This record gives sequence, C-alpha cells and structure tokens, in this order.
Amino acid sequence: MKKNKQTKLNKNDSELDVLNSELGSFGLEPPKHYRQERASNQAYKQREYDNPGAHKTPKKRSTSKPETQLTKEQKMKRHKKKRRLKKKFRIIFSVLALVLALIVIMTVLSFTVLFKTENIEISGSTTYTNEQISSVLPIEKNKSLLLINKSSVSEKLISDLPYIYSVGIKQKLPSTVIVTVNEPSFLYYVKNNDNTYTYFDDTFKVVKINAESPPDKNGIEVQKIALSNPVEGEKAALTDDSTKNDLSALMAVIDSTYMTEATALYSDGDNENYIVYENRITIKLGDTKNLEDKLYAALASVEKLNTSNPEANGLLTSTGGKQIYFTEQK
Repeated sequence: MKKNKQTKLNKNDSELDVLNSELGSFGLEPPKHYRQERASNQAYKQREYDNPGAHKTPKKRSTSKPETQLTKEQKMKRHKKKRRLKKKFRIIFSVLALVLALIVIMTVLSFTVLFKTENIEISGSTTYTNEQISSVLPIEKNKSLLLINKSSVSEKLISDLPYIYSVGIKQKLPSTVIVTVNEPSFLYYVKNNDNTYTYFDDTFKVVKINAESPPDKNGIEVQKIALSNPVEGEKAALTDDSTKNDLSALMAVIDSTYMTEATALYSDGDNENYIVYENRITIKLGDTKNLEDKLYAALASVEKLNTSNPEANGLLTSTGGKQIYFTEQK
C-alpha cells in the first residue's frame, strides 16, 4: 500500500519536474493558482484513495407513508356496508318500478274500464230544451269520461244550435258530465228589405234569419248596415264592412255595462259612433277610445235629464270633453 502511495507521489513530482525543466531556462515557477489547484486535486485524490465511499451523494429517504393495512374485522365491516348500500338501492328501484307500473295500469284502466259516462246534466238554455241539446251533443254514454274533447263538443253545439253563445263542460267523477250553455246577453238584428229580420250576436254569428219581428228581449237594432247572404250558425259578412270594428266596439261596451236601455246603435265613421237610449235619446260618443268612460258619463246625464223630463227626446253629446251637451228634438 505504501509502495503505491509512493509511486503516485513520484509521478506527480516527475510531472512538476518536467514542467520546471521546460520553464527552467527562464527561471520561472508555475503560477500560484496552478500550484493550488494541483495541490487541491492531489489532496482530493488522496482522500478518495483512503476512504472511497466518503463523498458519495446520500440517497434520499422516501417520505411516503406506508399503506395502512386493514384488519380482517375492518375489511368485513367495509364489505357489509357495501352490501347494505346495494340492497337499499335494489329496494328503491324495485319500489319505483312498482309505482310506475301501478300508474300505467291505473291510467289504462281509467281510459278503458273506469270512469265511463253514464249521466249527462244540461242547463242554462231558455231557447232550447234539454232534449234538443242532447240530440246534437257529441258525447256517448258508456265511453270514457276522460276522453271527451271539450273543444269539439263546444264547437258542435254552437254551430248546430245558433242561440248558444258559449258552452262549459265539466267532468264529475266517476261517471257524470255537466254541460252548461250560455246564450247571448243581447241579440242584435237588422231589418231586411222584405220587412223580415235577421238576428246575430256580438261576433256577427247569425242566430236566426227571416224572423217576422224583432227579438222579444234585449234586442238592439244595428242601423245603416246590411248582411250578405246570412246563414244560421255562421258568421255574417257585411256588404260594407268599413264600420265593422266600430260596431264591434259599441257592442262590447253595451255588454260590459249591461245597458239594457239600448235599443239601437250605428256608426257613420271613426269619429261618429252612436247608441240610442230607449228609442228617444241618441248618445253621440265620438271615436271608440275610452268608450266605457264616455258612456257612463252620458248615462249619468240621461238620469238627471229623466228626472226633469221623462219624455225627453234628442241628441246627447258625450265625446270625452268636460261638458256634455243635450240638444232637444222638437
């Protein structure tokens, strides 16, 4: 061992001698930095030779914790918990499937076996008897109560029985259908050239043609118009429909105020709309804006006028201004 050390030292010295011999003619020594670096390298090599494993990089220790080993009892508990959850889900799904199946079965039974129509109750008409209404009523007995098409039933009655204005249908379980018909609050009419009369409602649906006299109750004549080929149960066309919208507005305000004293109405244009009160006072309302307010103001004035002169006859102007004028007709 000592011999090897000595051999290495001699080798280093010989290298210095060679360098010195090369520089010797100039009387120079190796630079100080070179000498220090050589010395440091020699010391490092010597330490490596004496203790080969001293300067090896230490291995990093693993910081991860080892997995916790479950005991047999813990594994059993976890397994039982999973089994309980699976069992619970199976029960829930089974119950849901059963409920859904029952709903389907009950729905099918409701539309096929249960809730069959056995009784039909009809009310509301003063023009038609219950037998007349029943004869055109498209509801069959012993058919499902839940399959009744209310819209088609209503359309059928309104078309076949013109005096019927609207229809209400209610299904009363387990086996009853209640049919309530409504007739027009007011019947409007025109006088034809042959001195007959045609009745219609506020939708211009024709109720009756070739009547010999005006309606007995709540009949209002629509003046200054003529109908084109009216057919009972169908909506009439006006020979000149330029005032149709204004007439509809006048009909609507009579209905909303339930003005039973109205005996006639007419329109001469957008700003010339009139309602006749008891065939003696013509109320001029102007355009169709705020008709209800203007009509209420006019009726208040008519009431005062009737107090002072029950037979008053003339033109009352209520076109929306602050003042209302009455011009008596002599």
